[in-house]
Amino acid sequence: MTVDNFKIPISMLSPIVDPGQLGFDDTSELEPLNEIIGQERAVEALEFGLNMKGSGFNLYVSGPVGTGKGTLVRNMVKRMAQGTPAPADWCYVNNFQDTSRPLCLSFPAGQGCIFKREMATFIESLRRDIPLAFDSKKYLDAKAKIVEDRESKKKALFRDLTDLGAERGFGFEETPVGFGIVPLKAGHPMTDEQMEALTEQEQQELTERRKTFEGEIREFHVRIHGLEKEAEHQLRLLDHQLVANLLEGRYETMRRAYLDLPAISGYLERVHHDIVHHYKDFLPPEGPAIHLPGLEPRRPDMTRYLVNLLVEHDPAGGAPVVDESHPTYTNLIGKIERKAQMGVMYTDFTEIRAGAVLLANGGYLIVNAMDVLRQPFSWDALKRVIKTEAVKIEDPAEFYGFSTAGLRPEPIPVTVKVIMVGPPMLYRLLQAYEEDFAKLFKVKADFDTEVVRSERQDRQYARFIAKLCREEGLPHFGVDAVAEVIRQGFRFADRHDRLSLHFSLVSDLIREAGYWARKEDHAFVTRADVEAA
Repeated sequence: MTVDNFKIPISMLSPIVDPGQLGFDDTSELEPLNEIIGQERAVEALEFGLNMKGSGFNLYVSGPVGTGKGTLVRNMVKRMAQGTPAPADWCYVNNFQDTSRPLCLSFPAGQGCIFKREMATFIESLRRDIPLAFDSKKYLDAKAKIVEDRESKKKALFRDLTDLGAERGFGFEETPVGFGIVPLKAGHPMTDEQMEALTEQEQQELTERRKTFEGEIREFHVRIHGLEKEAEHQLRLLDHQLVANLLEGRYETMRRAYLDLPAISGYLERVHHDIVHHYKDFLPPEGPAIHLPGLEPRRPDMTRYLVNLLVEHDPAGGAPVVDESHPTYTNLIGKIERKAQMGVMYTDFTEIRAGAVLLANGGYLIVNAMDVLRQPFSWDALKRVIKTEAVKIEDPAEFYGFSTAGLRPEPIPVTVKVIMVGPPMLYRLLQAYEEDFAKLFKVKADFDTEVVRSERQDRQYARFIAKLCREEGLPHFGVDAVAEVIRQGFRFADRHDRLSLHFSLVSDLIREAGYWARKEDHAFVTRADVEAA
């Protein structure tokens, strides 16, 4: 065996690309590439995973950096999302039974904002009209009649008591602490001398009559208290009836608009009940207001009637696509913000904010696997969402053992397709050490780093150059420059029969060649420009 047996043709070490076989003069003649080069298997896996509706068919997109996997995933997901109906809007509202547990409500896409606006208008109109109704002549006359009836009945009872006292031989006299009873003789209060002149039997009879009369006085007080309670009840019914009549038309209009949404109808009923029983919050404060610097009187809080619209969708916008570049726990799941007032931190349901999972509900969530695993609690939270198909917004401070008396919002059901992009090694590690991973990410799309060279691949390389030139305003490449880029593709792949799919390297080569062409005032990028790059 001689050395000649080990000789390799130069064409195999550095393949020659014939510019004449490419079939064009420069890339301005070509249609820009609108597909990915050489990733048919990955595209097929992505289409399968994105179209599967079962539980756990989320995707792990694997491949080295620079293979275009991120770009392909985003383009495919956005294209699929456009043909998907827009999901529901979601909001949080006050729970009138337990304010620490806000309730979630869903609306067809685009209606959440309408409901929020209608509720704000509804409450604002009541703040204006309820005080006017309580100042109306009709209401004041009805209220005065109830008070007048109560006072006349009280006077009648007092007259009866006075007559009864006269029969028992007692009258009333005013004292520093109220009214007291005194024995009468001939219609006049008895003097001390007359009291001392009474025999023992007469004094005993007087004592017995006093005890009997005091019992009748107690009964009088009971009846007076009953009259007061009855009048208060009548006044309360009058107020409730006034507010209910004022609400009737507006409430009925809103209720009928949401008859097909039982949860909304139920919430509106609770709002109606709360307004009728807390109507005084809509009235101006009684009595003189004392104004102190920094402690100005506040109007009653109407926050409980607000609508916190977390997620809103355009009915014609298709399904949402959220690419979360910084997947911290709060960015993924959401958070409960707090406000400070006079040194005290407080919160309510209006401070709840949605995270990426809720924003992507009904659509697609794209995250980087390494970024998710680096952030505390993010991976566990993402797993929990996929398993339970619900988002529960909590305060992360509790995960560290800090007990905070805060909100416990009702979990929101979610249906989201998670696409996690990461390196192949991380996929193997998760398969080996994360027991839930295989059940939660059932589809893997693996991107290749090279493709077998053919005339079709050469043509696609040229169309890729044409696309980049148009998108970034680079000078177009002459056919000899395109041939040189293809030859560099062999070098990037370290193979004489395969082209590299590391398009980040190829793109940088194209940009640098464009720079040298501009510097040399070339109309088109030449082979020398590519070699200089």
